[in-house]
Amino acid sequence: MKKLLFGLVFLTATFANAQNDNCSGATSLTVGNNFTSGAVLVGNTGASTDGVLPSCNSEALENIWFKVTVPPSGNITIETAAASGSLFDDSVLTVYSGNCTTLTEIDCNDDKDVDNGDYFSLISLTGQVPGTTLYISVWKYSSDIDNGQFKISAYDSASLSTNEVSGNKKIIQVYPNPFNKELSISDISKVKGISVTDISGKTVKNIEKPSSSIDLSDLVKGIYFITLKMDDGTLKTTKIIKK
Repeated sequence: MKKLLFGLVFLTATFANAQNDNCSGATSLTVGNNFTSGAVLVGNTGASTDGVLPSCNSEALENIWFKVTVPPSGNITIETAAASGSLFDDSVLTVYSGNCTTLTEIDCNDDKDVDNGDYFSLISLTGQVPGTTLYISVWKYSSDIDNGQFKISAYDSASLSTNEVSGNKKIIQVYPNPFNKELSISDISKVKGISVTDISGKTVKNIEKPSSSIDLSDLVKGIYFITLKMDDGTLKTTKIIKK
């Protein structure tokens, strides 16, 4: 009986440690166009502490690993969020360049909205090299925090989603983002008009029969939304940032 119990305990402990408990077993994330489209449900039960502690919290521990490929825009957001029914409620997030033997921390975030009681984490990166691999580690804030499930997402809200256009799936991209003076549209053939609104919803520019290059040098620095009015009547909107 003792041998049987020992075997069950060992088996439980073995399966409790996730495959992505170490950098070498990092789980791949697929980049979405918002948090929901890129989100996956994961857990840190049984995780150990692996690697150098994050620069933004020296008390962090028991981390698990992910990796993601930088999209063509060079922009990517990594975000964690609560999972329904889970006791895990406080994460620390770090993002690294390099590989598992020579990692360099790019950014670290403890709380994304502490004023409103959201102790999960968010990191938004711009100017990354498209096609490169970034490593992500999600830590537990401290030993006082319970383990459990949570959501993690990698997304690029500056890129338009994949849409059905005349029976063919095409990805229309707006770039560069952030931009200085001009924006380019990767495929203008099915776009009959463009409108640009500011963060309050006020329309600041309308362009009929646009070209693939749009001059927005007259806009002040800030966040805007560009909407492509397609020939088939659909609207495609994405966030843009004027530097």
